[in-house]
Amino acid sequence: MSVTPEEQAEQAEALLIHYSFDLGGKPAYQIVANWTQNYEVSWLPLAIIEALYLGRYKAISVGQILAHWKRREEPVYHFNSEFERLVSNNLPPHLTGNFTEKKGDSTAVEGSQNDVKIPPKKSDRTPPPPIHYSDFYEKLKSLLNVDLVSGQD
Repeated sequence: MSVTPEEQAEQAEALLIHYSFDLGGKPAYQIVANWTQNYEVSWLPLAIIEALYLGRYKAISVGQILAHWKRREEPVYHFNSEFERLVSNNLPPHLTGNFTEKKGDSTAVEGSQNDVKIPPKKSDRTPPPPIHYSDFYEKLKSLLNVDLVSGQD
């Protein structure tokens, strides 16, 4: 089932509202209408999901993503279908759908899970040496000894 441009614009508006994007005081329908004038309508829900994935909850961030994609002449998103499904499950049933459904093109999704660099857990890091092995400890100890000796006079 193909999603119409009107439904894609509705999806974009619903995502902005449902996920409480900072809209800069403008109504969601007005922002979406402005984006449809400058960008591919099919990119709008994708850009909003990408912003969610990146933790950027402002309409201006979505606009930056869309502008970047326009310069590249294709959407390049980093979320996977599982994330897309989780996001779209929270929309009204008539607005859920496969946002990443392609129309016969083979636009690649940049950034597979193998490309993602996960920082090591704190437990995986080399622990710092105990304080009694550091120069700081020795200097502090000598200062304390000096203060104790001079305070006894």
